[in-house]
Amino acid sequence: IVVALDTTITEDLKEEAIAREIVNKINLLRKEKDFDVTDRIHVIFDTTDVLKKSYENHKKYIDHEILATLVKFEKCEGDSFDINGQKTIINIFQEK
Repeated sequence: IVVALDTTITEDLKEEAIAREIVNKINLLRKEKDFDVTDRIHVIFDTTDVLKKSYENHKKYIDHEILATLVKFEKCEGDSFDINGQKTIINIFQEK
């Protein structure tokens, strides 16, 4: 039996990896800030166009996983992360 695997990492796979990392980092921030698992949040990203494109292409998945009701891309202060090579600052706060 011979099995051939295509190990090419496509742009779609890279974007999906970034989307999953966004969810991971924001959920870590939620935990650090002692938010309830049901708290709706607002998120501000200060990041690259690559991460912004990944967010836009996976918006429904990301927003559902992090319970975001508002997401903005603008200069902000917050926690710094390297998300798959994309320098990113994320600020989250509870919806009022």
